[in-house]
Formats: sequence, structure tokens, C-alpha cells
Amino acid sequence: MSTLNGHVMDDELQQERERLEAAIAAAKARAAAARDRSANRERDLRAALKIEVEASQANLAEMERQHQVAVEMLHQATAAEVERILAEARRHASVIEQLAEQAGDER
Repeated sequence: MSTLNGHVMDDELQQERERLEAAIAAAKARAAAARDRSANRERDLRAALKIEVEASQANLAEMERQHQVAVEMLHQATAAEVERILAEARRHASVIEQLAEQAGDER
């Protein structure tokens, strides 16, 4: 539809321009909302990962503590066993020495 003075054509162009500008504004708003959702998801993911890393570090620290306790218990048990063996060896040496003295006295 065109008129001699072009008013109808200008109105149609203006309406199309306004429609396109509204569509562009809506698309920009959707894009901004999508960026916000993405940022929120990333923030939530980072927070969840931070919690998981902290929990893993706490678990590791506890495992290391338990390992250290087990190593210390093993060390103590080993030292006690070595002492028991040495005491038994000293006892045997004493018995052998006594027997040797007795054998020497009998000659």
C-alpha cells in the first residue's frame, strides 16, 4: 500500500521497525537471562566442588592420622617384640653360663 505522499508506506516501515526492535530487545533479554542462568550454574557448581574438595581433604587428613596411629602401634609392637626376644636370649645365655659353671665345677 503506497500513497502519493508515502504516509502509508512510512507507517508500515515504522511498524516493522518497531516489531524488529521489540524482537531484538526480547532476544537480548533472553540472552542476558541465559548468561545469568549459566553464571548461577557455574557458581553453584564451583560451590559444590569446593565442598567436595574440602570433604576429600578432611577424609585424607583422617586417613593420614589413622595411618600414623597404625605405624606408631606397629613400631611399639615391634619394639616390644625385640625386647622380648632380647630378654629371652639373655635368659638363655644365663642358663648356658650356669650350666657351663656347673660343668666346670664337676670336673
